[in-house]
Amino acid sequence: MGMNKQTCQILLYEHARQPITGNVLTVGRQTVWAGIDEIKQLYSNLNINYDESLLELDNSTKSGKGKNKVADYSFFKALGVNTVDAIDVSSYEDANIIADLTDAVPQELMFKYDFVYNGSCLDNIFSPADAIRNMTYLLNETGRIFHIEHSTHYMGPYIKLSPDWFYDFYVYNNFDVAIYIAIMPKTLNDEWDIYEWIPALIQRTELPFDRLQTENFLTICIAQKRKNSNIRLIFPIQKKYRQIAIKFTSNNIHWDFKHCKTSNFENNDNYIYRGSF
Repeated sequence: MGMNKQTCQILLYEHARQPITGNVLTVGRQTVWAGIDEIKQLYSNLNINYDESLLELDNSTKSGKGKNKVADYSFFKALGVNTVDAIDVSSYEDANIIADLTDAVPQELMFKYDFVYNGSCLDNIFSPADAIRNMTYLLNETGRIFHIEHSTHYMGPYIKLSPDWFYDFYVYNNFDVAIYIAIMPKTLNDEWDIYEWIPALIQRTELPFDRLQTENFLTICIAQKRKNSNIRLIFPIQKKYRQIAIKFTSNNIHWDFKHCKTSNFENNDNYIYRGSF
């Protein structure tokens, strides 16, 4: 899927909350669906300090090459990170690390990265549980991972992933985690309506939410390791089949939704509207 302007804006919300620094890894090369001037405007709108001289054009990705789009690595480099690597199963878009994340993680990559960006990779592979487990092994002791994945069949994902699939995995393994959904009334590049997803902690199933029955949406997850995060990772089973209630993790991840519109959309205890952009 890459990084459209909405995704870039959400990444900058996370950077404003806690600066993205150190070593960054993207899962696959990412087509950034914005030009240099558009990215500069996003940085400015959100009062983000950046180095304009480090912004470069995409000369590698299949969809962005030669179209005056920002190179993915330079989006992060401009924020002041040290290194940006890309991992992929093949070299067709010039990833500098060739490896299959459903297999064992190469030893030299274990616990190396401060920030991992996964832009809709899990919904394109046969074994997303193996891949998400291995992605966490890439993180250093305080590392963060950002996922954005399809949860409906829009654009034909191989697998559709739910908010609680991410939430349960990270809570079971003692990470801080926040989950949002982006409802797309039209297409991927039109305005998104962002809701914070609140887990159903008391009732066994979520309350009905009409928009999810009729509209396409993405799940957005940001998770961060804690000192007591599991080393031997646990795969949960879905809530209604568990014998023991999941222990809620304290959530220290809160985004300040600047420079977005608001509307009178419906809320319930599980879905809280935060803004549109």
